[in-house]
Amino acid sequence: MDIEAVRNHHIKENHPNLHSGNLKCMIFGGLDGIITTFAIISSCFGANMTVKVIFILGLANVIADAISMGLGEFISADLERDYIISELKKEDYEYDNNLEDEKKELVDILINDDKISAEDSEYIIDIVSKYKSLFLELMLKKELNLEMPEEKKIIIKGSLTTFFSFLGFGIIPLFPYLFLIINNSNGFVPTYIFIISYICSALAVILLGLIYIKRTRQRYIYIIKIFGIATLSAIFAYFVGWGLESAI
Repeated sequence: MDIEAVRNHHIKENHPNLHSGNLKCMIFGGLDGIITTFAIISSCFGANMTVKVIFILGLANVIADAISMGLGEFISADLERDYIISELKKEDYEYDNNLEDEKKELVDILINDDKISAEDSEYIIDIVSKYKSLFLELMLKKELNLEMPEEKKIIIKGSLTTFFSFLGFGIIPLFPYLFLIINNSNGFVPTYIFIISYICSALAVILLGLIYIKRTRQRYIYIIKIFGIATLSAIFAYFVGWGLESAI
């Protein structure tokens, strides 16, 4: 029997959040894309802008923001990785040259923060200190509240996921306006088109919520939360556009 395969299957089935891959990047990018695009549509609709103007502003925003989000995800994750590696090197040096003091630090942390007895804390750290990689990981977590650095390819994958998720989901609210453009309609936006755009956005949000629930086995209440946030953003954007158009 392949013990590692059995272990991985158990973790995947019973702790799906640990194997969610780039779920966070996909949900964050997709949701931001939908909300941002429909917020622009709502504000433009409230300001009585034409179909072509709304479509151009929406599409330009989707492309520019998708690039910005993807690069931002990469830069922030890469900077965090560099910082963690620099701290890991310091801990590695301390392990090789000052192990007893490092062990004492961890013992104190276990006693004060985790309320473990002094005797048990010393016993735990004595055992862990025999395994360098485990000891360094524990030092990062307990002393600096940091996780082990991610591999570069994981960071790149997360950045690409954010980019394509923002782009793919963010363009959905624009579909009804694209239909009008194709049919050479460039007047003010009919109310029914705005409603269809809202429905498209709502369905996209619900789809994201269902993906999240399926992958993490969370409650369906999360869909309502996500949907509520998206709707409030759209309402706010509409009245901002309407108010500015009326005031200027």
